[in-house]
Amino acid sequence: MKNLFLSIAILFMAISAKASQSFYCTSFSEYINNQWKTVDSLVMISKTDGAKVWGSIPDYKVRTCNSKTDSYLKKNAKFIICNDTLYLGCHSLSCERMKFGNGFERGYKLNDSTFVFTGVRIGEKENSELSSMSFAFGLIGGLAKANQIVKKTACYILTGNNNKVTRINKEYMDSLLTDHPDLLEKYDAINKKEIESAETVIEYLTKLNLLH
Repeated sequence: MKNLFLSIAILFMAISAKASQSFYCTSFSEYINNQWKTVDSLVMISKTDGAKVWGSIPDYKVRTCNSKTDSYLKKNAKFIICNDTLYLGCHSLSCERMKFGNGFERGYKLNDSTFVFTGVRIGEKENSELSSMSFAFGLIGGLAKANQIVKKTACYILTGNNNKVTRINKEYMDSLLTDHPDLLEKYDAINKKEIESAETVIEYLTKLNLLH
C-alpha cells in the first residue's frame, strides 16, 4: 500500500511539473556529443537531512514509475535534465578522498567541459569530524553534530571525465573577482562561515554571468 501511494504521488508530481519526458547521459562523451536518451515521468526528489547522515550525501534521488529504471539511472546516469534543470550524478565523484555517494546534485555549466554543482561540504576535515563524532559525543550527540555538517553547503568544480572534483574556495573566487573591484570588496566583507557557502558562491558566479 505504501508503494502504491508513493507511485501515485510520483506520477502526480510528474504530471503537475510537466515532467513527462526528461533526458540523461551516461558519460561525458555522450554529453559533449549531445547523445541524450529520453526517460518518461521522471522527478528529482530531495532527500531529508537524516537520509544524508545515514546514507549518501547528494541531495537528490531519481524516481520514475519503474523501479528498474530508477536503479539503472542511480548507478549509471552522469547527467540528467529534468524540467530544464541540469543534475550531475555523484556516484563516482570524490573530493579530498571522500566520496559523495549515490545521488544527484544541481548542476550549472561554466563551459563545454567544466561544471559547477552544489552540495554538502565534504573533504578530509569533514570526514575526520564525522568519523570521530559517535566516539566523542555518543550516538545521539554524534547524530546531532552530523546533522549540522550536512547543512553546510559548498560548490564544486567538475572537469570532463575527471571523477575528482575541487571545492570552490575563497582564493578561487578572489581570482575571478579581481577585475571587478566593487564585487570583490563586497565578497571579501562576507563573514567567514558564509563566504564559501553554495548560496554565496552561486550568487557571485551569477553576478559574473558565468553560469549557463
